[in-house]
Amino acid sequence: MGEFERGETLTFDNGEKYVVVDSFVLDGKHYLYVIADDGTNQVAIYRYENDTVTLLDDEKEFQKAFDELVSRNKDEIDKYLKEISEN
Repeated sequence: MGEFERGETLTFDNGEKYVVVDSFVLDGKHYLYVIADDGTNQVAIYRYENDTVTLLDDEKEFQKAFDELVSRNKDEIDKYLKEISEN
């Protein structure tokens, strides 16, 4: 593990499955934005380091990773917002 691609499914030890929506490095840390593969569409941001995936629970780190995620996907977000406003 180490390289993650959009659409890749991750299965955790507890059997939960998540699909990678985005994978990026920020300040030397590798982050994964994922969506639950169980029909709930629950999303989360995880940090990947030392072959371990950890849910972000530090509010400042989460906000920094979230801001980067939005920045990286701004064009796609703008496209969806435009489509929504047109309907």
